[in-house]
Parts: sequence; C-alpha cells; structure tokens
Amino acid sequence: MIGKPDLKTELNAIATAVEFFERPDRDFRKVPEHLQALTHAWNEAAWLCTEDMTSEWAKGVSDSIESREEKDGMPDKWKAPDVIAKEEFLALQYVNFISFTFRVMRLFLEFIVYGFILLVLGLSIYPFEGRRQIEIAVVVIFLINGACVGLAFAGMDRDPLLSRLSETKPNELGRNFVLRLVSFGTLPLLTLLAAQVPAVGNFLLSWLQPALEALK
Repeated sequence: MIGKPDLKTELNAIATAVEFFERPDRDFRKVPEHLQALTHAWNEAAWLCTEDMTSEWAKGVSDSIESREEKDGMPDKWKAPDVIAKEEFLALQYVNFISFTFRVMRLFLEFIVYGFILLVLGLSIYPFEGRRQIEIAVVVIFLINGACVGLAFAGMDRDPLLSRLSETKPNELGRNFVLRLVSFGTLPLLTLLAAQVPAVGNFLLSWLQPALEALK
C-alpha cells in the first residue's frame, strides 16, 4: 500500500514481530530479541514516512485541521491511500506518546491526591505544636495544588489536538473538565473539611460508621 521497497521491508518486519507476540506458544526467551526488532523497524518506518511526507508538509496543506476535514477542498493526491496510510502511521507514534504521558500524569496526580490526604490525616492525629499555622499551611497547599491541577486540566481541554483525540470541542471547557476536577478534588476537599471543621468530620463519620462496623 505504501509503495517504497525499504518501507515495505520495515513494515514486513513489524508484522513479523507482532505475529510473534500474538502467538500463545511463543518462546519467551526470544521476547527481547523480537521486541528490539519491532522497535527498530517501527522507528525506521516512521523515519521513512516522515522523509516522504516532508515535501508535502512544506506546502502547508496539512497545517490546518479544517483543511483536512474539508474533503472536497483537498487536492486529489491527498486522498490517495498511500498518503493517508503514512499520515495515520505517523499519527500513531504521537498517540502512543500522548497516551503514555497521560498515564504518567495520572500516577503523579494520584500521588498528589493521596499524599495530601495522608498529610492531613497525619497532622490531625499527632498533636504538633503551632497547630494554627499548620492548618493555614495545609489550606494554602490545597489551594495551590487545586489551582495547578485545574489549570492543567483546562489547558488539556482547550488544546485542539487533545480535544480531537477525546472527541470534545477545542478551545472550550466541557463536561469532562468538571468531571475530572470533581473526581480528583472531592476526596481531598472532604478530608480537609473534616479535619478543619469538627461538625463536618462528625457528619462524615456518621456516614462511615456503618461501613466501619461491617468490616469488624
């Protein structure tokens, strides 16, 4: 489909490696060897596709997302299967990178959330000196963390590329933004309120008491 001999060789190498990993009876001793071959062939194929597409990209045809969606206004050669295949293959490189980055960001965010909760619980249990100053510092930490996370989520929701991948409207804060803030911010907020306001803590404890008794 993508008519370059070297590129076909690399694509065949990718297919061979993928076929090996899909086999249930594969030899696990050869996994590192095939993984290295897959990585090398994948990178070489991406480089060859990039080299082929550079001259077309220099014309600015693919710079605008709108020009890609207006099918009738596209040049005929941009509708060719080989061009589309190369573009999709290269796009997969970035999609994989973005997905991996999202997973890492989620792990860091979970660390911040659970770390803050444990910090509040630890400060509430142990009678530290200067409790009033500590409570103010905890509130400031919560506000700073919340603002940073909110700005990061807002930037992700407004980004045209990320919005295209998540099928949301670019340059607009939608329902996903609110849901993410609520999902990651509710538990730290309730923990902070329970530690700062005894009435809230007693109310939450009354809801948790049946569950705690059931675990005994």
